[in-house]
Amino acid sequence: MDKLTTEQRHANMAAIQSKEKMICDNVQETINKLQNEAKQFLTHSKLVANGIDILPTEIEVYYYEVEGAFKDTSVHRNELQRNNRLHFYIHRWGSAKIDKYKGGNRAGLDFVVSGSEKFYYSYLLRSALINGTMVIGSNNVLKSILEATHCSYEDLESKLVEMKPNENTYDVLFSKRINLSTNAGEYLNCPLRAVLCDEFFVKHKYPLKECLILNFLRDKDKDWALAYAKKELRLYSINITRLMITDNLTNTVYFSSLLPEKCPVLNAHITEALQKRGIVYGYLPGTKDIWCRDYMPIQIEREHFVQYKYTPDYLQNKIGLRIQTNPEEVFQTEDDQLQSIWQKCSAIDLVVDGGNVVKCGDVVGIPALEAVRRGGALNCISWNIQI
Repeated sequence: MDKLTTEQRHANMAAIQSKEKMICDNVQETINKLQNEAKQFLTHSKLVANGIDILPTEIEVYYYEVEGAFKDTSVHRNELQRNNRLHFYIHRWGSAKIDKYKGGNRAGLDFVVSGSEKFYYSYLLRSALINGTMVIGSNNVLKSILEATHCSYEDLESKLVEMKPNENTYDVLFSKRINLSTNAGEYLNCPLRAVLCDEFFVKHKYPLKECLILNFLRDKDKDWALAYAKKELRLYSINITRLMITDNLTNTVYFSSLLPEKCPVLNAHITEALQKRGIVYGYLPGTKDIWCRDYMPIQIEREHFVQYKYTPDYLQNKIGLRIQTNPEEVFQTEDDQLQSIWQKCSAIDLVVDGGNVVKCGDVVGIPALEAVRRGGALNCISWNIQI
């Protein structure tokens, strides 16, 4: 068998990386599309079933592509959730429309959006204004609609639901969905729960309410976010410092461009997991070793990074200097996104090993050595940021 040249290996790796990125981008694009459609639904529509007005104020999005890349396994995939647009689907134990209905706290009602056999797509109604009365909780919504329409389960599902214009100017907030089981897999934390930020939301308790608010404010200017919290949400004591971008709030991960070459098996496992979860990733050019978190800037806020000096004493020798990356060289690239990040960096005159840095709330700290050891080395090969 002929051996590949270095140029051929690099070309093959570039092609694989391009395909991987395309799959990952498609999943993220689908999430963005689902969020936009959920927002339009909550701000422009009301439902009418058997003469009863239903204004959804909180929904969860469930979408599964039969042949595509987006396979959210938390979707029931009941036949009534596919190609059954403008109908209700009442939760069942199986995938057939004749299967037994769920009861108790497992009961719920979806409004079906899918008009194709190619995908399952529906909105779980978690909260709604039903004939002028606010109803909270998916089980309660189902009961209230059954009572108001004087329908049986079967009758309610068989009726065509009208979707009529109903404009409002409220913001829509997103969080992960509530109480999903582990069968959701990589889609467990997708931000596919949408809540209308109306007067009722402002005045009452909601599950993950603080998370909803912070997710919405996180990409905003801090002064604007504080003013919005006070005026629109009447939260005079909200801790805006919590808007620091900690690792659990990032949405993009970078690796050294050397990783696929130096650790091809590890790289394949990592990228496969990221693709399944719809996480955007990329590779940093100009790196001299794979431990990119050691030398890449720290993200404090969405538009603010801090670049420290990476000159650790253990690299100040002939061998170490050959693998010491200069972060500035990483950003000398044609990649617009990386160039933009470099413009947002502030330099500090402090020697730091970025692999030892931990962000928590409004604090950036360097933990004790033993804590770093327990954290494991795998964290240091990735640089996680919010774009």
